Amino acid sequence: MANTRKYKIYREVLSKLGLEQLDVYRYPKSSDAREVIRARDRSGRLLLIKLPRFREEMSPEEFEELVKRQVSG
Repeated sequence: MANTRKYKIYREVLSKLGLEQLDVYRYPKSSDAREVIRARDRSGRLLLIKLPRFREEMSPEEFEELVKRQVSG
């Protein structure tokens, strides 16, 4: 339950951007991406959003900017 509250703000950011979070995969430091979020947009298209750091290591604003860059590019 604590993890749900801890990550709720990041799920809300995705929702604000029109995305639905499906899964989150966490990888060890040796990987290029630390976290990969699998999300669905409003049209039903699946997206893989690769984050360079864990979500809790960044502010919601920084998270939003990273997601916007991944989705648009």
